[in-house]
Amino acid sequence: QLAAQLVHLDGIPPAPGESIAIAARSNIQTSDIAAFRSTFALPVNPVLSSPAGSDPGLTADQPAIELAASWAGVAAPAARILVVPAAPTAATDGVDLSLSAIIDQNQAHTVVVPYSSCEAALSSAHQAFYAALYRQAAAQGISIVVASGDSGAAACHPTTSTAEVTTGLAVNALA
Repeated sequence: QLAAQLVHLDGIPPAPGESIAIAARSNIQTSDIAAFRSTFALPVNPVLSSPAGSDPGLTADQPAIELAASWAGVAAPAARILVVPAAPTAATDGVDLSLSAIIDQNQAHTVVVPYSSCEAALSSAHQAFYAALYRQAAAQGISIVVASGDSGAAACHPTTSTAEVTTGLAVNALA
């Protein structure tokens, strides 16, 4: 009921006619999101999946994508929620393919990017790619919402290291 209470108490409008696309490297089990909506007394509103290119199937990213799609439905209960999974290729990450498809095809008013990347590790060409893509989205009236990242300052720190983080502040390079 917490999700339903948040929607009703905070006066968040149901957002009919709005659309939210989730950039993804995994497909989803729509039944998981339906169960989430039912558990929290949200109205029935099936989440759609429309692969951009090759469908990656269900990957290790599935729980994060389902979480993003579920909570997008809390924020906008009547919005059309669309997961756009894309399998990576030898040259391009699935997130990049998904984002490009969402924006190029004008698939939603809002795009959620539930991934993070070390800012220092992103090449200048990749930084330029995201800057150009986000400029295109803004010109088309599309809002981009990017995860802040789970790792904070440790985002650029090796995950297997037990040493103190000394790399300073880090932000999500996808933002």
